[in-house]
Amino acid sequence: MMKILKLLNTILISVVITISVYLSVFDIINNNIYEILIKLFVIPIILLPNIIRKNGFKIYLSEEIIYTLFIFVSYFLGSIIDLYNKIYFYDTLMHFLSGVLTSILALDILKRANVIDKNKIYINVLFVFGITFMVAGLWEIFEFTTDNIFGKDAQKVLTTGVSDTMKDIISAFLGSLIIVVSYIYEKVNNMKLFVINFIKSIG
Repeated sequence: MMKILKLLNTILISVVITISVYLSVFDIINNNIYEILIKLFVIPIILLPNIIRKNGFKIYLSEEIIYTLFIFVSYFLGSIIDLYNKIYFYDTLMHFLSGVLTSILALDILKRANVIDKNKIYINVLFVFGITFMVAGLWEIFEFTTDNIFGKDAQKVLTTGVSDTMKDIISAFLGSLIIVVSYIYEKVNNMKLFVINFIKSIG
């Protein structure tokens, strides 16, 4: 089963890279620097787990598959295939999903550090929210920076002011909140349902 999942992960990465490079050729012909960078930047992004692993940090296959799927649906389908503009709620959905995944990542970090069961619940919760808001904030800074460099409007500043930025951060928070509430419920009631079982199953 693990070999099949690893093969599917490799195939998905290959598809993303191949299609992105193919589409970037047309942007090169049209000298569209912004679109070229968007399409080619996905390559180091989707290969990041491999890059990190080669630098001595252990990444489990389950973590890599989750990461690859998120980059596929958020970056590849959203930005390169342009679902962000074709489906009005797609951006909000992706930010919500990012909140869910960054919360799981935060709990996994605590597990790796062998402190998830030693800390008080509120310490773990604060850490989870901290990671979620950090990632959401850094993404908005990235969007703001690229908008100003390339004269784009990914943050919809021209039409909504800060509304789009706040909507994105709130969506990420709500996704994180679901994981946090589930985690607290399971810990308080000494139960292992979705969150705790999933975190312990990674690796």
